[in-house]
Amino acid sequence: MSKILVIEDEPELVTAVKTKLEKEGFEVTTADSGKKGWEIVNREPVDCIILDVILPFTDGVWFLERLRTDPERTKIPVIVFTNLSEGEKVSKIVALGEYRLLVKAETSLNTLVNTIREVLRVYQKSKE
Repeated sequence: MSKILVIEDEPELVTAVKTKLEKEGFEVTTADSGKKGWEIVNREPVDCIILDVILPFTDGVWFLERLRTDPERTKIPVIVFTNLSEGEKVSKIVALGEYRLLVKAETSLNTLVNTIREVLRVYQKSKE
């Protein structure tokens, strides 16, 4: 069972995503800030991260910068799930190598699940 970390601060969306992913057979852990997400990643292994950009205290860019400079965690796949589709923060995310960017308002939960499965297939092959 793949373990997914969802870093999102909108409670209703967290509940919807967590429920859908668990129904699809994923183990799900959640965090409502980049800082809490970073604590989880350092405490337990995860196979994929769903990351919002606009978060309280420490945003998604802060989280990604740390993740991508940590040799033990740099290859963990991240799907950026946000309502931002342009701007400085999105440019920074692309510069950090995150090309899986889904706009919340335009993405169904089924599309999110399919994207997670696709990303995990690639990630598992890279570990072989």
